[in-house]
Amino acid sequence: MGVKRSRIGAAAQVSSFLLLFSLFGCAHNIGHYHEIRISKFKISDPTPGTYTPWSPHNKIGYFAGEVIIMQGSTFRYTGFSDTSSYIPPDYRGEFSSFSDHIYLNDPRVPSPFRVAGTADGVSVLLSREGYKQWQTTGTVAPGMVLYLQKAK
Repeated sequence: MGVKRSRIGAAAQVSSFLLLFSLFGCAHNIGHYHEIRISKFKISDPTPGTYTPWSPHNKIGYFAGEVIIMQGSTFRYTGFSDTSSYIPPDYRGEFSSFSDHIYLNDPRVPSPFRVAGTADGVSVLLSREGYKQWQTTGTVAPGMVLYLQKAK
């Protein structure tokens, strides 16, 4: 009887290991599934207007995110969420433009360093991390890119 238990215990351990291994493998693949491929990116000064996560090419839905409005040398940073208790930030200030990035001059803005440019013909703002990711992989995670919205 002791031998049967050890065989069942070993089989259960192997099965558990295989199950966990396959789950971690799936989780790894899911993380890269929705990344946005950018074939061509050119750094430029930001185009005036409203930048949001909604791409004109990809119709991915968002429950929360950030919005940056660029006008002249000033910006406004705000956000949105589907939670009723959410109070969007309202940070305003001037931005500085450099050859390879812009800086949103307000210490409350998350990721104040952004890279403005054109991604496959569309004006965008990339987070610094998003730009580094694009340089290495040619893709950007959805939360690291904001698209200029067309005026209505």
